[in-house]
Amino acid sequence: MVALDTSFTVISPALPINGRTVYQGYLFVMNHLLAESGMRHHPINPMTDSYLPRLMEAQAQGRCGVIPAQTLDEGVAATRAALSRLQQEGYRYAVLDALNERHLEIQGEVLRDALLVTGGSGLAMGLARQWAKHGVSQARSAGYPLSGRAVVLSGSCSQMTNQQVAFYRQHAPTRDVDVGALPVIRDARGLR
Repeated sequence: MVALDTSFTVISPALPINGRTVYQGYLFVMNHLLAESGMRHHPINPMTDSYLPRLMEAQAQGRCGVIPAQTLDEGVAATRAALSRLQQEGYRYAVLDALNERHLEIQGEVLRDALLVTGGSGLAMGLARQWAKHGVSQARSAGYPLSGRAVVLSGSCSQMTNQQVAFYRQHAPTRDVDVGALPVIRDARGLR
């Protein structure tokens, strides 16, 4: 956020078609809270809390609010207004609920010009649909940013993600980051 000179961003990890939803700031996996799913016993990053604002505030600087599903149901204007209110109240982050594809489409419309967003492929789908509607065909056809500063982070090691990263590396500069070596990660794991 510092490098991009922005004081606010959103968090949207939902992908409802795959059973990953966010409701009232809580992350669910196949109708189970994240902390009650198989991820609770993950060998490297056990997920023992499902409330995303609490997780964000423990790992980052600043407060984290929630944009509830009910606000997204009210549409783009209501969602923009809610995000604006959180920013005015000094929040640095907002978790966006998403229970269905329409919520992701609304997120995409609201955030299509945002300087920084964080989320999963559900948010990417919502953004891509908005960009396609608004003539961003050059960047889309290139598959990577054409100018200016940009960052694409991938934290997954799935086969599909690895294939996508390999494709991207053929077309744009990349850098590997050893997340485990970052001071904040070492401190969180008690490895000081």
